[in-house]
Amino acid sequence: MMTLHWAIGLGTIAILGVIALTWWVRRGGSKDKTCYAETIFSGSVSTVVTLVHGTWPRGPLNLSSTIEWYKTDSSICQALLELTWQKTLIHRFQWSGANSVAARLAAATELQEELSTLFDRFPMATHVIVAHSHGAAVALTALKEESILARTSGVVCLSTPFLHTSLRAWAKPKISSARKLLLECALFLPCWLGFLIGFGLVYMRQQLTSDWFLRTGLLCIGLLMAALGATSFLALMATFIFKKSFVQRIWNELYRGAKTYVQTLQYPSLPTDRMLIVRAPADEASTTLAVGQFFAWLTGLTDSLAAKLLLPVAMISPIVGAYFLVTGLAERPFQWNLADLRERLVQWDLSGSALVTLVLVAIGAQFIRILTQLPFGATISWFTPLLDLSVEAAPPGTWTIRQVPVRAVRGLFHSAIHQDPAIAAAVSEWIATKLPQNRPTPSPREIVSPKLC
Repeated sequence: MMTLHWAIGLGTIAILGVIALTWWVRRGGSKDKTCYAETIFSGSVSTVVTLVHGTWPRGPLNLSSTIEWYKTDSSICQALLELTWQKTLIHRFQWSGANSVAARLAAATELQEELSTLFDRFPMATHVIVAHSHGAAVALTALKEESILARTSGVVCLSTPFLHTSLRAWAKPKISSARKLLLECALFLPCWLGFLIGFGLVYMRQQLTSDWFLRTGLLCIGLLMAALGATSFLALMATFIFKKSFVQRIWNELYRGAKTYVQTLQYPSLPTDRMLIVRAPADEASTTLAVGQFFAWLTGLTDSLAAKLLLPVAMISPIVGAYFLVTGLAERPFQWNLADLRERLVQWDLSGSALVTLVLVAIGAQFIRILTQLPFGATISWFTPLLDLSVEAAPPGTWTIRQVPVRAVRGLFHSAIHQDPAIAAAVSEWIATKLPQNRPTPSPREIVSPKLC
């Protein structure tokens, strides 16, 4: 009885956890709608700096009302405005900040449109982008457009985890025999487990509880699970019988999706002097992604080893089982009773235990791999069985990386990087090298123009 209550309690907690996680994801994807003032010095604008925030820019769950480093009094905005002989416009780009590749791709398209507007509005100005975290992925994706790249003088990447993607060695257009067997097992296993659990609840409800209400609930749940499991199992069987290419079609979709991610996440070709990478030590976000990357590598090794052993073991297991059966018959003829049948089935089952273990290990490793890749984004994690994902300090090529110790720490180092005056000064100094040196000093008068929402 106590065990049943614990199970119901844990199930309730799990359901509430899923609801909370769904709300968290939706909250994390809410767009900042704050109107930030754009400070423009009197006369013409000579420099336009576009700020691009990263994932969850208003803190966990986006609970804050504004993006702190977008404010005019933030360290980085003050440093940009204090370019003593420049007329600087700071433009704040706003996107959802959701942790997904699709959200960053949609944001890159919006950024291209806003940058084009700024180019037309200030055709003689020097345009620079300052992006934080995954905001750099948005900016670099936008720079794949040649017209945008040609007009942008530089990009500053603050605490950016650069994602590198590639297809795994065995990810080919045509599925191998071992992978086909694993995919078939992965499709059938949930159906079979659902049927067994449902049947078990129906059969064991009398032993689990004496309460009539709970027994009735277990009966209904058990019958529903058993019916769904059996129906799904039969539907899959019919699909496999009448559509021979069913597994190959599923594989084609997975392969096409993985290949699309590899192509989409390629970085643009930038001149070496057009990008500055600024990093802080002990960056928590990069560490989290690196931990997920390590476990993905570990489960990948386990999965590959299990897949390599799968076909040899599948060929040997029936032979071993037949050997046990034949030797058992030679020693003692088969007796047509339940006890003898159970004993012979146990002998056969032991011979196939290695095969079952390998299948479960390989499928389990893939599910663990998917879970460990969730920090990279919920959507892309489903394709990680075919992908190798890693987070690096820089994109491919030769770049300038500046690591600056964070002194003014408030909260996480990953977010504190744009609050530190030393890092703001480093960014401002690098941007100054991109500007023409013959501009006159502007008058101290300024115009504050509110951004239209």
